[in-house]
Amino acid sequence: MAVFSFNDIVGVDSTSIEKVLREANCGTFVKALQSADVEVRGKILAKLPDRISARLKTQVENSSFPSRERVKAQGEIIAGIERACKDQNYHLDLRWQPGDRIRDAFAACQDRRSDLAQIRSLSIFGELLPVIAQFLEMDKIEKLCVCNLRPEYWPHLKKISCLKSLEISWASSIPENIGDLQSLTKLLINCPYKCLALPESIGNLKNLTSLKICSAWNIERLPDSIGDLQSLTELSLNQFEMLKNLPDSIGNLRNLTHLDISGSSSIKHLPDSIELLESLKYVNLRGTGISSVPPSIFRVENFIDSKRLWVIPQGKSLSYRDFVNVYYTLAAMLIRFYIKGRREGLLAIMNDFEGLFEKKDFLHTGLCLMVNGTDATIIRQILTSKMEREHDFYRKKLMGIAIEGILAIQECDDTNLIYTKLSSTVHIKDNPIEAAWKKYISGDETAFDNIDFKSAMLPEGEREEVIFIKRVIFLSELVRKEGILAIEKHLDKDAIAARDPLEYGLSLVADIWLMGLDYRKVIGDIISKLIDLAPDPVQRNIAMAKKEAVMLILANYNIHVIKMSLLAYFDEDIAKAFPGED
Repeated sequence: MAVFSFNDIVGVDSTSIEKVLREANCGTFVKALQSADVEVRGKILAKLPDRISARLKTQVENSSFPSRERVKAQGEIIAGIERACKDQNYHLDLRWQPGDRIRDAFAACQDRRSDLAQIRSLSIFGELLPVIAQFLEMDKIEKLCVCNLRPEYWPHLKKISCLKSLEISWASSIPENIGDLQSLTKLLINCPYKCLALPESIGNLKNLTSLKICSAWNIERLPDSIGDLQSLTELSLNQFEMLKNLPDSIGNLRNLTHLDISGSSSIKHLPDSIELLESLKYVNLRGTGISSVPPSIFRVENFIDSKRLWVIPQGKSLSYRDFVNVYYTLAAMLIRFYIKGRREGLLAIMNDFEGLFEKKDFLHTGLCLMVNGTDATIIRQILTSKMEREHDFYRKKLMGIAIEGILAIQECDDTNLIYTKLSSTVHIKDNPIEAAWKKYISGDETAFDNIDFKSAMLPEGEREEVIFIKRVIFLSELVRKEGILAIEKHLDKDAIAARDPLEYGLSLVADIWLMGLDYRKVIGDIISKLIDLAPDPVQRNIAMAKKEAVMLILANYNIHVIKMSLLAYFDEDIAKAFPGED
C-alpha cells in the first residue's frame, strides 16, 4: 500500500511492521511512535509480539526526544514500510495464527492483492481455509500443508486447481473425492485416525509420483485402484496395524522404485504380482509379519528384511531416541529369556533367539556363550573386551546393559533383581521398570508382571540431529527474509522452558537487542553454561552444535555454510538426510 503519513501504517500487515522495526533500530521506532496519536500507537504495537510491544511501550512512555528527531524517525519508518510492502512472499505459514487476526490482517491490506497473488506455498489449519480463500488466489497455490482437515472444509481444498504437493496431518478422514486433485504429484497423509479404508478415487491421481501414508491404525484394506497410479515411484505405508494384505494390483506400478511397509505388523505375505516391479531399488519390510519373499525382492539393491535383527543397531551413530527404544527392546527380550530360562532351562532359550538375531549381534554372542555353559567370568571378560572397542557412547551403554542381563539369566537371580539390574544403569524419564518398582515396594507383588515396554517407546521418526538442522535452516531462512526479530513468534516455548540451547539462546535476542547490548557475545556466554549441563557426551555435542547454530543465524550466514558447519559435528549418517552437502 502507499503510505502518505505515519498514521497510515495501521493498515499495513504486522509482518511488514516487524521487518521495518528490525531494519531500523529500536531508538528510531521509539522516536517515531512518540509523535503518533495514542490510538494509532496502540494499533501499531498490537501488531507486534507481546513481549516486544510491552518493552517498546515502556520506552515510549519513559523517554522524550526533540521534535526534529521524531519527524526524521517517522520518515525513516515510512520509507521502510513502503519498501517492505513491495517485497514478494511466496510462502505463507498461518498454522499458529488465530483466525480473527488473519482475517483482520488481510482485510487491512486489500490494496496489496498484487503481493498476495505471489503466494505459491501455504501452511494452514483446516478451519482457516474458508477465511484465507477470501483473500488469496487459491487456484495458484502449488504446495499446501493442512492440519485438522475435516469434511466440511474439503470444498475449499478442491478449488486449488494447480496443487502439486499436499500434506494432510491429523485428518478425521481422507476425502472420498481426493482423486479430483488431478495435478497432485506428492501426497502425504499422517494419522487419518477415523479412516477405515483409502478412497477408490485415489487411483485417479495419474500424475502422483509419491504417496506416503503413516499411522493409519484403522485402515484394513487398500483399494485395487492404487494400481492405477502409473506415475508412482514412491509408496510408503507405515504403521498400518490392521492392514493384512497389499492388493494384487500393486504389480501394475511398473515405475515404483521405493516400497516401504514397515511397522505394518499384520501383513504376513506379499502378493505374487510383486515380482512384476522390476524398477524397485528399496524395499523395507521391517516390523511386518512377512517370513519369505520372492528372489527378485530379496535381490533389491536396498532390501530391509523382517527376519534377522540387530538388537543393538550397527552402521550408524545412535541418537537418544534410538538409545531409549533399543533399551526397552533389549530389556523386554532379556526378561522374556530370563523367565523362560527359569521355567524350562537355559537350553530352551536357544529356540527363541536362534534365527531371530544376526549372529554377529552382541546379544546373540552373549546368549550363545551362556547357553554353551561358559563360565560367567569368561563371558564378562569376552563381552567387556568387545564393549571397550566400541566408540559410540549409547551403543557402548547398551552393551553394558546386555552384559548384566545375560549374566543375571545365567545366575538365575531372584526375579526382581534382573529388573533392578536393568534399570540401575540408566536414567530414563518415565521408565516403566521404575514405575513397577514403586508399586512393588508399596506391596504389589505382581508389579513386575507384563510390563508394557512397547507403549513406553518413543515414536520413530527423524533423528534428533536431523530435526535440529532442519529447524535451523527454517529459522535462518526466516531471518534472512524478515530479520532476526521474526524468530520471536516461531520459538518453541516448551524447549525454552527446558533450556534447549538453540531455542533458549534465540529467545534472548529480543531482550538483549532492546538493551542495546552485543547479543552475540552475551548469548554465546549463556549457552556455554547450558552446554556444561548436558547429561552425556552425545547431548553435549548436540548442545555445542546448537550454540554454533545460534551464532551462525545471528551472523546471517548463507544456508549452505550453516548446513556444512552443523554437519561437521555429526557422523556421516546424518549427512545422508541432506543430499548434496559434502
